[in-house]
Amino acid sequence: MADLRRSARSDGDDDRGQLLLVTGLAIAFAIVAIVLLLNTAIYTQNLASRNPSPGADDALQYRQEVVDGTGGIVDHENFEEYAYSDESDLRTDVRNGVDHLATQLTRQHAERGTSTSVSSVTLSEGDLVRQTDLNRDFTGAASNGNPEDWDVAITATDARAFEMTVKDDRLESASVGSFGDAFRVQVSDGTDRWQMFVYEDGGDITVAVKNDTSAAVEACRTSDDEATISLSKGTLDGSNCPKLEWAKGVSTPYTVGYENGHNAEGAYEFVVRDGGFLGFNPNLNDGPGSSSPYRVPAVYSVQMDLGYRTAQVEYEATVTVAPGAHDD
Repeated sequence: MADLRRSARSDGDDDRGQLLLVTGLAIAFAIVAIVLLLNTAIYTQNLASRNPSPGADDALQYRQEVVDGTGGIVDHENFEEYAYSDESDLRTDVRNGVDHLATQLTRQHAERGTSTSVSSVTLSEGDLVRQTDLNRDFTGAASNGNPEDWDVAITATDARAFEMTVKDDRLESASVGSFGDAFRVQVSDGTDRWQMFVYEDGGDITVAVKNDTSAAVEACRTSDDEATISLSKGTLDGSNCPKLEWAKGVSTPYTVGYENGHNAEGAYEFVVRDGGFLGFNPNLNDGPGSSSPYRVPAVYSVQMDLGYRTAQVEYEATVTVAPGAHDD
């Protein structure tokens, strides 16, 4: 008679063995699948890093074309020799310029099968402050007694494209930490203050900076008879001046002022966002054609929506163009 108990145990062992075998194969297949997925993901990532989406660079290039072109239009209209006295004329000419630029770019890109658009163009109002007489000192308007210490822009939201050319004729002799009556530009938000000093040191036109949290440091110098200082870009005669950081540590709105204006001679200009109360500043004449220093209407910035579409790429963005801004 057969031993049924032994047969039952034997069948159970076989079933468990088969189950273990099947489970092991399933785990092996799962591991292989995971490895394949990981390898595919790594390959795809590497391929994407080497080969960006077709047309993405072209879309960004189009964006840059619009930004550069619009910046050129704004600068041309703001800073042309015979500046605008009528703000509406200025705004109309800037809009017409942007429209013409958009039309030209649309035609160029359409030849390549690309659709482009510029829409929702919004202009931000501002004022241009300017002194064009290189032989005049940095005091306020003669009609107000040529004050030596005066506020150029009061509680300004922002100032950009700030550039001045200073001659060495009237500069005060000074040194870092001992500025005396040296000419200075001061930016203050009512709590914090930033200063730039321009003076003569060892025959050089020298620029130093200071804010309320650090000691004054020399930023740059030149042995030339005159120097062009870009406060917004941080340059002296076109060369980088890293320590010249416009309004470092000061929040907006701020007030821009000159001190010891009789100890510097030259020209300057900058654009301030509407709200700098320039129209009520007795130390600025109303231009154009007025004696320096004067103010005229300006466009501070242009905001617009861009579109770029091809069979492979659809790109949309809102951009703000403010040429010469500190964060350009």
